[in-house]
Amino acid sequence: MWLIHLVNLLLGYQLNQFGLVPRSINHFTAIFYWSFLHGSFDHLLTNSIPFTILGLLVAVRGSNCFFLTTLFISIASGIVVWLFGRTAIHIGASVLIYGYFGFLVSRAWFDRSPISLIIALIVVITYSGLIFGLFPNTQQVSWEGHLAGLLSGGLMAWLLYKQTPTKKQL
Repeated sequence: MWLIHLVNLLLGYQLNQFGLVPRSINHFTAIFYWSFLHGSFDHLLTNSIPFTILGLLVAVRGSNCFFLTTLFISIASGIVVWLFGRTAIHIGASVLIYGYFGFLVSRAWFDRSPISLIIALIVVITYSGLIFGLFPNTQQVSWEGHLAGLLSGGLMAWLLYKQTPTKKQL
């Protein structure tokens, strides 16, 4: 994200025009990279810390889980925003932050292991303020991306849970 932002900054934020624009065929491919573009240094900085912390908690399950979860959240939420979002340019890693939040909490619900529950409890306590980003409050914030990210993270947790063999299957 930081490297992309540096290039974007040097180009006068011209890369942001390639963000996700709902129902625009020309912007459909943005579902693969929209979450890595940012509108300003403050936008990037605000997203970097929770992205790193929540991303590391997802990565505890392994690098494969982290990369698959990141890819799934970005693409699945991108499709949802592309289909249902308001007409605007949607960018930012907050979609991944909400996705990681949804993944960690949902994974605890499905696993019910002590470590998953502890992680989810810490995440909910620390990042409970994210709830306010799920509702429209300003034109500059993609609440649609936040909601789609949260749901995509929960869906990914369920999909991975379904793939995990139970003791009965072994």
